[in-house]
Amino acid sequence: MKNIVRTHSLTQKFLLFLLITSVLPLTVVGFTSFEISKSIIQHEVSKYTEELMVKQKDYMELLLEEVESLIANVSSLEDIKNVVLEKTSQTDEYINLATQAKIGYTLSGYSNLKGLVSIDVFTLNGTHYHVGDTLNVKQIREDVKDRIMAEAIAHPHSVVWTGIEDNVNINSAHDKVITAAKVFTKFDLQDLAEKPVGLLLVNYSVDNFYNHFNQSGLGSDTTMMIVDQKKRLVFYSDKSKIANEVNPDFMQRLNKEQGYFVDMVDGQEMFVTYSKATRTGWTVISFIPVQKLISKTVSIRNTTLVVCCFCPLLTITSSFMM
Repeated sequence: MKNIVRTHSLTQKFLLFLLITSVLPLTVVGFTSFEISKSIIQHEVSKYTEELMVKQKDYMELLLEEVESLIANVSSLEDIKNVVLEKTSQTDEYINLATQAKIGYTLSGYSNLKGLVSIDVFTLNGTHYHVGDTLNVKQIREDVKDRIMAEAIAHPHSVVWTGIEDNVNINSAHDKVITAAKVFTKFDLQDLAEKPVGLLLVNYSVDNFYNHFNQSGLGSDTTMMIVDQKKRLVFYSDKSKIANEVNPDFMQRLNKEQGYFVDMVDGQEMFVTYSKATRTGWTVISFIPVQKLISKTVSIRNTTLVVCCFCPLLTITSSFMM
């Protein structure tokens, strides 16, 4: 009886030894291969998407430079300078109408830029010169205009991109626009300082901006967004969410000029890559589901599991055949 018990105990130990020596190394090798493969894929994807986001950022800046060039041309026109600096009298009604017509004609010569919604010039005496999608410019969002002017005065660059804004022209068909602004200044001899005397606003179409980046060819698995310096969506694949504010906690993680990390977004693990435009403060961001990245490596994990399940059966069967 004792011999039978001893034999049974030795058999159990032998089987346990076979299981450990056959299954454990295979399991370790399999899951190590899976993790290494996943890490390599994420590293390669990070390099590719970083380069892609930098290219998208450069493309965005090139698009914005067209508008900045238009602003530079308009602001250098003598007729515009004269009305802003109040060199042209506005007391006579006839002269006022003639000036309005002349400035309107001058501005219309710069309105052929694709995606341009409007060009507006505001003077401190309340005069408004406009060319754009609406002729009815009697109603103005004064709060928006004043806030943009304050931002433009405080901004270190001559042209400031304020991001996605309510259109200063209430009657425009474009409720939301992408706005660039430039302040006109003159030197005050009494205070010996530059003082603001007018504001130039250029409003760009959100739809046109969307169409530019919606055809970027990133693939069905990749989502891209562009966020302005106030953490508002300037571009997103879901057009209905444009102008919404992005989660501030998420934006805090984008603390470098460019980079990548893994984060939970809407309940899904995402590989996030981003690149910042230093001039505008806008950020181009891409999202790729981690599950999509590692889908090719899952076969390694699944094969390991199948073999690990098969090995004990093979080991037990072999031991009884001995």
